[in-house]
Amino acid sequence: MKRSTYLIAVAIAFSSFTGSQSALADSVCGPGKQLATNAWACVSGNGGSITRNSGQVTGGQIAAGLAVGGAILSIVQSLASQTQATDNVGRADLDEQRHGTNSRQLNRQAIALQQAGKFDSARIAFLKAADEAVIAGNQREAKINQKNAEIADALHWLRSGYDAEKAGKPTRANIAYRMGIDAATRAGNESLVSKLRTANDALIKNNSGSSMIPSQKNNCMLLNGKYACY
Repeated sequence: MKRSTYLIAVAIAFSSFTGSQSALADSVCGPGKQLATNAWACVSGNGGSITRNSGQVTGGQIAAGLAVGGAILSIVQSLASQTQATDNVGRADLDEQRHGTNSRQLNRQAIALQQAGKFDSARIAFLKAADEAVIAGNQREAKINQKNAEIADALHWLRSGYDAEKAGKPTRANIAYRMGIDAATRAGNESLVSKLRTANDALIKNNSGSSMIPSQKNNCMLLNGKYACY
């Protein structure tokens, strides 16, 4: 079956950062709206329902108030657009127990979770889809879903970093952005990784008095719940 490609369209237009505390309080979605919790979607300013379904927003709705956060937001469209829907059920002689079908269903479930802003749950579902594809004898779709999982992981950490930066917690933002960089690196897009590193370095420069992890640091990982580089 022909493979389809799922594009999460998030068009971003961001304003310049003034460095003032009022800029930190600006809404990323424009007057009367705010960014939904976890999801890259706009909700009414009083906490009402999402104004656009499927996590989609238009460029006219976005006006970012953070220099680094704005840069991160501008990368989301390119990163999320790499998420792919898989359709091939695999080799019939290896799919008597419908593992290929299960993989497709898990892939669609993961995409829906990602649309809803449940990035970590999407990551887990994509990994399960990859496992089912392996059993079905479809290594190609297993690799696609593994990449999808890394994209979902990157989106999770980028959002966590954005929220931390918005809350005035640059060190926490730095760690989350670094983990987003790691996931985006595993997803295999060097161009986006370079942009993420530039944004992270800008965050460090703006908070020179804090202890942060530079983008060029390698061999970084979570160890006993703490992110560190060796």
